[in-house]
Amino acid sequence: MVDDDEKVVQMVQELADLKGFEVLPATSPEEALRVLVPAHSGLSGEDRGLEPGAAVLAKPFTGLRLLEQIREVLGAPGAVRTPPREPALSAWPSKRPSRSAEPPPRGWSPGTVGPASQLPANGTPDRSINPAPTPEGRMTRARLLSVAIGVALTLTAGLAAAQAPPPPPTYGSPITLDQAKKVMAGAEAESKKNNWGMVMVILDSGGQMVMMQRMDGAALGSIEVARDKAWSAVAFRRPTKAFEDAVSQGGANLRLLRLTGASPIEGGIPLMADGKIVGSIGVSGGTAPQDGQVAKAGADGLK
Repeated sequence: MVDDDEKVVQMVQELADLKGFEVLPATSPEEALRVLVPAHSGLSGEDRGLEPGAAVLAKPFTGLRLLEQIREVLGAPGAVRTPPREPALSAWPSKRPSRSAEPPPRGWSPGTVGPASQLPANGTPDRSINPAPTPEGRMTRARLLSVAIGVALTLTAGLAAAQAPPPPPTYGSPITLDQAKKVMAGAEAESKKNNWGMVMVILDSGGQMVMMQRMDGAALGSIEVARDKAWSAVAFRRPTKAFEDAVSQGGANLRLLRLTGASPIEGGIPLMADGKIVGSIGVSGGTAPQDGQVAKAGADGLK
């Protein structure tokens, strides 16, 4: 068994153990067994340096297809089989066989399943070494395997759905002047309560200015900063803190700094009405958390 994914190797080993087969992992194509799972799909046996005619099982594959491929290879003329470490059972084994309890048999070499000394003189493998399970056992294991695969697929789909972020809200009608006054009143009250000199900018759903207010003592530079935050919030349909958190993680997220119009500083929030974006508010003049606090107070005034 050759694969660079340990989980795939473990899955194949466990499945083969249940059927009485032994899987010996290999680290290169030259050490591969007759049944090979390539490290990367789409490569033929000749591409990986295997001998012509070698059986190759490409990903993705099912457990049943894997077992069929193993049986086909072991049933081919000249194939050699290793005796099972314990008798084959007609139902699930009560104790899992240990893969590390014993080393490979003497005479084993890459590309074979067992030592050549176990091959009968007529060149045909002895099928009695590992007798096939009863039909009842095959049906029981097939049903349990199908149930296990179904549960795994269901859990995978559920986790993928849970991790998928919700779509951003859509745009609605532009915010009215009366609505903008309520937002501005809430932001101004929060600023005065904390004695913060802030600049508050309110844009409509089309990014156009509706209101701008500069409190006493607020820096002139905060005017453009507040407008940038409001534009970022309405243009990208998310608070500017989302960009701030992403950039703070570093790595590939630093590319967001080159995103035109995206402000990576807390203080810009979309304004919502009936589940749709009607505008945005941008606040500047204090620290980023203070700006965000005032912007949230203004947005709450619209509810």
